[in-house]
Amino acid sequence: MTLSGRFTKIRFVFLLTLISLALTSVVVAADQQRRVAPNPSLPLSDLLNYSFTPIASRSLPGLTKETKKGGDIRETDRIDRLGLMALWYQNDSYIDGRFNHNDYLVEHGYVAAGADGERCDAYRIHEPSRKATKFLGSQHGLFYRFPSKEPWRVYQLKGSTITRVADITSELIEPEQFTKIIGLSASKIKGDVTYFFAPARMRVNLFSLLAEGIEAARIKRIPIGDISKYRYNVSGIPADYQKQRTISTRQFFLTNGDDKNIGIIWQDKQSKVIHITRLSSDLRTPTTFDLYTDGAELLIAACI
Repeated sequence: MTLSGRFTKIRFVFLLTLISLALTSVVVAADQQRRVAPNPSLPLSDLLNYSFTPIASRSLPGLTKETKKGGDIRETDRIDRLGLMALWYQNDSYIDGRFNHNDYLVEHGYVAAGADGERCDAYRIHEPSRKATKFLGSQHGLFYRFPSKEPWRVYQLKGSTITRVADITSELIEPEQFTKIIGLSASKIKGDVTYFFAPARMRVNLFSLLAEGIEAARIKRIPIGDISKYRYNVSGIPADYQKQRTISTRQFFLTNGDDKNIGIIWQDKQSKVIHITRLSSDLRTPTTFDLYTDGAELLIAACI
């Protein structure tokens, strides 16, 4: 799953290889493979390529102290909408270098998907150049001046991977005033990290949206055809192989019906209900049915 992190929706993921001439394919669900004959009606777009473009840079010394009342951020610790503040540690907010790092190079720019993609305000924060002489106590938190009072999201861009790292509700935001981004610290950065900000209403995704709850993209070209990836939202909690892969979580099983369309038998990790999700021949219309609702058994194997 390319878009990852604790906020990532759990989806089924299937790899579809379109073989030229024969137009057969291999669909992979979890770690199983089986030959089927889907018939996608339209070619898929390539994965979107998000990239960071710098505009300006500045070294922020990190001399703004957090107080019990919050505090304001010095102009020298700001770059555009982003600011740094030394956070409270035990009995003070340390800035003298004994229990805190100093001097953070920050590049300001934007992240966009291609030349025509919508631009998101972005910052590449580098590892601090001056480290604490004793130990790290006061970390430098990230603060951002949101332009509008609405839900916002913070993403991290690392290579071609996008990870959603923070959600900020509208209740926390006073437009054009600094809002603390809970959970993000500049002090623990190794190398550099790129963060960008987007309203929650903006779709940030490497995959094209085919229909509500269905997205897909061509992820690679090979001599015998294209490899494409489909992702489906389902009502329930399937096993998440990114977090755990064991015999007891091997709970995706492929089937073929009389119509030769793909079916996936799976178990909801919370309710224990066993479902089958059938895909249409063009892979764009999933339908899910309940198979077993007792909720007391563990799905280990299945066949139809």
